[in-house]
Amino acid sequence: MSPCLCLYLSDLACRNPSLLLLDEPTSGLDSKMSDSLMRDVKQITEQGCTVIATIHQPSDTLPGNFVNMTWLNI
Repeated sequence: MSPCLCLYLSDLACRNPSLLLLDEPTSGLDSKMSDSLMRDVKQITEQGCTVIATIHQPSDTLPGNFVNMTWLNI
């Protein structure tokens, strides 16, 4: 995970936001790093934050980190 993204998520976790919008947070990451990032995002949701994210071409394991998903097939 990029140091900037890691720092950003750490900062957000400290602020305890109620809503977090992420536009393709896994873009440019390999599947292992994408899974790691989304596990971190899931931990943020467990603190009561709602996360809305767009994910382009998710790996097979990535959906397991979401509670509710909406698939758009365009």
